[in-house]
Amino acid sequence: MGDLKDRSTSYIRVFTVEPENHIEYKRRFAKAVTRSDLGNKIHFSAMRAMELDDEGAIKDFNQQLDLYTKHYKLGEILWLFYKFLYASNLNSFIDEVKDRGLYIFDIWGYVPGSFSNRSSWGEYEVPEQAAAYLRKSLGSKFMGFDNGEQDGRYIGAYTPMICPVDSNRKSQYLHFQRHFEQLGNHFDNQTSVVCSLTFCHYFAKEGNAIIIGAETAQALPNANIWYSYLRGAGKQYGLLWFGNASIWNRFGYKDYERAGVENGYEFGPDAGTSLSLLRRLIYIEYMYNCDILGLEWGFTMPDSEDDTGTKLTPIGQIQTEAVQFVANNGYPGIMYTPAAVLMDFFNGWTPPRHLYTHEYYKVWGNLPYEEGDYQTHALFTMLFPGYENSGFYRDERGFLTATPYGDMTDVIFSDADQQILNSYHTIILAGKVTLDVELYDKLRGFVEGGGHLIATADVILSAQLPQEYVNQVLDFVGIKKLGELQAYTSDETIQFRSKDFEEKAFEAYSIEPNDGVEIVARLSDTGTPFIVCNALKQGKVSFIASPFGLNMNKLQECKLEERETKYLVGEDIVTEKIMTAADNVDGKDLPMYYDFLSTVKQYLGSCLNEMKMVEITNRSLQCIVNTCEDGSFLAAIVNNSSSTQMFDFVSNKYGFSIESELPIPALPEDLIGYYAKEFQHEENAEEGSGSMAIKPADIRIFRLKASEWTFQTQEVSFPADSTKGKFLAIRNISSLKTELLTKPTFKHHFQGVKLDASYFIEKDMEWLRQEASSIRRYKVEVIIDFSSMLNHYPQLSLLNNIKDRYEEGRKSIALTFEKAALLGCKRAIFILHRNAENHITVEDAVEQMAASLKGICADAAKYGITIYLQNGTKGRLLKSTEETVSFVKKLQIHNLKFAFNLAHSIAVGEQPEAALAKYKDDIGGLLLSVPGRDDYGQYFDKHCPLYQSDEQLAELIHTYSKSSMAEGVLDFVCQDALYDNWNEVYLDIKTLKTVDC
Repeated sequence: MGDLKDRSTSYIRVFTVEPENHIEYKRRFAKAVTRSDLGNKIHFSAMRAMELDDEGAIKDFNQQLDLYTKHYKLGEILWLFYKFLYASNLNSFIDEVKDRGLYIFDIWGYVPGSFSNRSSWGEYEVPEQAAAYLRKSLGSKFMGFDNGEQDGRYIGAYTPMICPVDSNRKSQYLHFQRHFEQLGNHFDNQTSVVCSLTFCHYFAKEGNAIIIGAETAQALPNANIWYSYLRGAGKQYGLLWFGNASIWNRFGYKDYERAGVENGYEFGPDAGTSLSLLRRLIYIEYMYNCDILGLEWGFTMPDSEDDTGTKLTPIGQIQTEAVQFVANNGYPGIMYTPAAVLMDFFNGWTPPRHLYTHEYYKVWGNLPYEEGDYQTHALFTMLFPGYENSGFYRDERGFLTATPYGDMTDVIFSDADQQILNSYHTIILAGKVTLDVELYDKLRGFVEGGGHLIATADVILSAQLPQEYVNQVLDFVGIKKLGELQAYTSDETIQFRSKDFEEKAFEAYSIEPNDGVEIVARLSDTGTPFIVCNALKQGKVSFIASPFGLNMNKLQECKLEERETKYLVGEDIVTEKIMTAADNVDGKDLPMYYDFLSTVKQYLGSCLNEMKMVEITNRSLQCIVNTCEDGSFLAAIVNNSSSTQMFDFVSNKYGFSIESELPIPALPEDLIGYYAKEFQHEENAEEGSGSMAIKPADIRIFRLKASEWTFQTQEVSFPADSTKGKFLAIRNISSLKTELLTKPTFKHHFQGVKLDASYFIEKDMEWLRQEASSIRRYKVEVIIDFSSMLNHYPQLSLLNNIKDRYEEGRKSIALTFEKAALLGCKRAIFILHRNAENHITVEDAVEQMAASLKGICADAAKYGITIYLQNGTKGRLLKSTEETVSFVKKLQIHNLKFAFNLAHSIAVGEQPEAALAKYKDDIGGLLLSVPGRDDYGQYFDKHCPLYQSDEQLAELIHTYSKSSMAEGVLDFVCQDALYDNWNEVYLDIKTLKTVDC
């Protein structure tokens, strides 16, 4: 069920996700930070560097620690510049940090490809002893190395060099992953992720991130949308998230000790991020459920009158007062996020303009927006109007925005587990989402459990489904067929809720709704359905007949102009002339080329409004709602405009009342730098209606109590990990890592893969060593299969009748074990082959093969590998299950077991049920597929998917494998078919779980 319950009940369900209980927790290479690690309290980051003396030692570290953590109580988390790692007294410093119960977090300063002299940013190597001592001494209070906003640097500096640009988004993802894999390896794959763009899901997915977050303000993305991404990624992959606000902006930085201009950047008390924005951000990120909070820099300044020689700056004052506020009020409860935007895993979407490029409307840094990307932008423009202006105006518009439909949306990707989907009330598909059978099943499960899915027609057009599923999907969205695409002129109107909406030119498919489906909107002239809503068990699907719900023609034309841009290279300022969009400059709004149709906006808005827990009278304000354990809830009302805004709470929906207001410490508004430059708030008239007022650039937090409603808080619970012992055969590939990366849900179903031995034989040791570092980190196990090469001629032979070739083959097998061991391989599949055509009797051949296997098992034992001999096919020796089991038993080799191949058993005329029953205690591995069968009833060894066989066979295999696994007899089950695509893999997964469904 989603967060919002039917009003016939007396409570609203809200959900939380704890990392240690998330199904990804044990799958991850790096242990995720938990709230227990943080002492079950919100922490603040304070120090960003330790001062070193001329001898390279950390200078007066007790004094520095006392100042920040005791005297000013700025926070207990040290967010340190990397140069302290090389200090001669590092261990003593770490010991002191441990004794004080402090944390070292996100060691920063890494810039790939730049020289480091330890006083500036650059590519540095983490001293092995330093990293080891940090981990040993601090344990969970050492929270990794900083990836340093590298996603922005990657998009800005590296994607322009991709040559040629590949429009396949999977390829773009592989470029991205390769770049950051190297960075992660530099940090022992223990990273704290500070994003600078919308790529947090990819970092979280990799398994080497222990916590994710962002440093807001600067010239970086809008915080509303950014934390929609961060919350969604955190929940989806089982990570906590943190927040920080920077004193920098596009034009300079805040400095209370001096003022001026340097290298083109302003600095001084009135430069950089305004105090009012810093203050709003720290409390908003508190409401966003960040477990670590803080401001970037500039907490203190010299003061000869104080014993410490320092005093707090207004920046430091904001943070110390926030620390006290959190100490007084504790956790803010769980942020109410009943809605999710679901995007395709490989989408690579970024806001249409941002800091890291002069171009606009690009994904993955180098691909132009497509229709689905414009749809995503249109949706976020509805949710966070003006978000794309973040960083481009001196008055700071866009960093935070109004939320006319509530600040209550997360962003999740298509590889999300069913349990994560089910925690939302409404899911909106955004962008070009590839609908395969697995995602369809998950979305159907979400809807049938009570969720509301909203989709446009492209979800059907982009679907990659077997033909038998096409009609199911049409029925799922409530239509009989999707007809022709029709173009409509700009004078067309659409009727929604008895009102006609005039639309610009658009396209829509003719659809024929199923009987009983609600027609929500229709073309006014013809009555053709445009939006339909299909009730399905406890939930519903809203289907919009337009491909993406957008206008068809550009709303305006793009104009280019030449302009100069300046940027730093080392210590030099480089000037470059570029062609850029005339409006993609500071101080100008970005043109909206494609927007939602008015009817689509109205419908989406009505769906979002239904989920609001708190309604206010002023849509120009930001509203965040958090539910608390005591049954109350907090509502943060934020004014991001330059006018005083009037408002009231609308209490008739849920019958709540205001219990109190949480006092948020304030700074004098006439303090220099309090407001942003060009904010122009002085003479603005009040706006909005209501009896309550909120000042410009201000935030108020209220505690509310519902008279008729309570909250039921539930942690998202995951089923026990069912992947143990489950493997997938993957064949004819060039890179296992690539295969895994392009199958985002692989680890939801499998513990490992089965690879042909040729994969290892064809690759050199160094290449495999590089590949192995990834595979081990992904915790994917490998079975090596020699079966396809055991043919006596021309490849591998177990007969010693041609000695040179036999010995060469034995060496090749031994070397292959050594290579496979790099990937952690502990199992290998063998099969007997044919006899030679002369000079060897069958009895002698079997004896020679037995001798060969003894030697091969001895070679395998050196690497901890167990050999599994499978029953054979036509033309091989010892084809039957009985013969093969007898042969294995007779050899009595400790690391030799029998693997039952279902397809082979059927092909030689056995009854699988009888074979499985008779040899249950002898089967160590199960290889699952069914043989091909021609028009004459003849079997051939095709290895067809199991779902193509009869249900009784599937049920037999499911029951057998489940009981044998539970009894510890069966070591592994491998889906061994030749699969054409992931749909076939998934359909076999479903088939093997049929009895549990």
